[in-house]
Amino acid sequence: MNAAEELLRPPLRDGAGGRAAIWFEGRTVSYAELHEGSLRFAALWRRHGVGRGDLVLFLGRDGPALYQAYLGAILAGAVPAALSLRMTEEELAPLLAGSGARLLVADADLLAGAAGRALPPGLPCMALDRPARGLPAAVEAARTTAPRPPEDMGEDDPAFAIFTSGTTGRPKCVVHAHRAVRAARRFMGEILGVGAGARVFCTSKLFFAYALGHALFATLAVRATAVLAAAWPEPEAVTEVVRAAAPEVVFSVPALYRSLLRAGLAEDPAWRRVRHCVAAGERLPEPVYRGWAAATGRAPVEGIGASETLFLFLAQRPGRTRPGVTGWPTPGTEVMLQGEDGAAAGAGRPGVLWVRMPSVALGYRGEPERGAAVLRDGWYCTGDMFVREEDGAFRYLGRADDMLKISGQWVSPEEIEAAAQAAPGVAEAAAVGVEDGDGLTRLALFVVPSGRVDDEAAFAAGLVAWMGARLARFKCPRRIGLLEALPRTATGKVRRALLRERAARMERERGWA
Repeated sequence: MNAAEELLRPPLRDGAGGRAAIWFEGRTVSYAELHEGSLRFAALWRRHGVGRGDLVLFLGRDGPALYQAYLGAILAGAVPAALSLRMTEEELAPLLAGSGARLLVADADLLAGAAGRALPPGLPCMALDRPARGLPAAVEAARTTAPRPPEDMGEDDPAFAIFTSGTTGRPKCVVHAHRAVRAARRFMGEILGVGAGARVFCTSKLFFAYALGHALFATLAVRATAVLAAAWPEPEAVTEVVRAAAPEVVFSVPALYRSLLRAGLAEDPAWRRVRHCVAAGERLPEPVYRGWAAATGRAPVEGIGASETLFLFLAQRPGRTRPGVTGWPTPGTEVMLQGEDGAAAGAGRPGVLWVRMPSVALGYRGEPERGAAVLRDGWYCTGDMFVREEDGAFRYLGRADDMLKISGQWVSPEEIEAAAQAAPGVAEAAAVGVEDGDGLTRLALFVVPSGRVDDEAAFAAGLVAWMGARLARFKCPRRIGLLEALPRTATGKVRRALLRERAARMERERGWA
């Protein structure tokens, strides 16, 4: 099989090649055009020395050219991986140097900037959208290249790779097999009921597993239309796309839904016409859940996935949502909770979630030991702590390595943050552990106020009192730090390591607000 051919060929075989596969800036690209363009890129990559199993890196803005170039790499038997557009030269340089990639393909302006400066000697590169560095544009070269038949690959052969967001250190290169795309339609088709012709918009970009799995693979699997946008997902730009494209389904992250609510854009009539709004990438705060439901008339559908699973493994169901729970296993997904003692954790007992599904990754490129620690017999250890409620729904407690033992009892940062974000004047909150002068772990809470704060000490004292009335004493943080914004990765996840460093520094300096 070939993963790209498995998604692109069926519509052509069934006489539906004229149906729109992509909507971009008011124009559409049909399934037939997407297939032919991707085959031309496959031939172009082969002509430039890319072979079976070679890693090809992409650094470009979402659009038809990037999608065809990416699918073309899969058709050629190579292993494409998209890189974050927000990576700095300092972040790109070691990644490119240690990747073992055969080729870097990037937008011309990025090659003229950070990507070009970070380019290591010996790594060939090509400009994607227009000529740069004396190189012709790949998109133009592909148009004049004869299509090449797809490489026939084994279902367990590497097909594509995803670089993790690096919240816990150096990004990992997660490698997926061709067979992974066979699970693409399960959440999109069976849970959301998306079918042929529907428009699907994912505000996240191709380098994010969430977008790759749902905006590209799942959308193609159900023969829907992927709505693409080149611009970074700011609230006004996203709303403009929703107005113009009228998608049936929108995939986004809680931080953007929050921003849309703050900007008053969630009340735009265009959002009321969206049938499903899916939230993943981080926990959905209850105020955002309720605010979105009130503004649009429809509650968001929360879920969770990972780079290692590609697709969501837990998700709520439309019409069966409630704040505070992540949902139930998606079709074809097996789950188990492993308690602190290594035994299975029953209802009401917290445990680390393991999942098994057809799209679980093969491993980490160049790091077999790292993969062996979390990938076993088709199971993946997510590293996330959950508790299963009586109705079978799973409630997220936080990352296992973020769980804190305070006064001998386990504390979930998620519970602390949910309480803080319900307090007046709080827009966002993140809790971490910090050692005090006696070497004991104490809670530190970083808060982004929703408005101006004239007296930080009074604000902190008021927040401590608010939380103290709602949480057990050992769960109530006394160390409160105010920030203008929480540090986040390019995919929107809170960078807790940076917050822990800041907390330790503030503990040493006793500079708490």
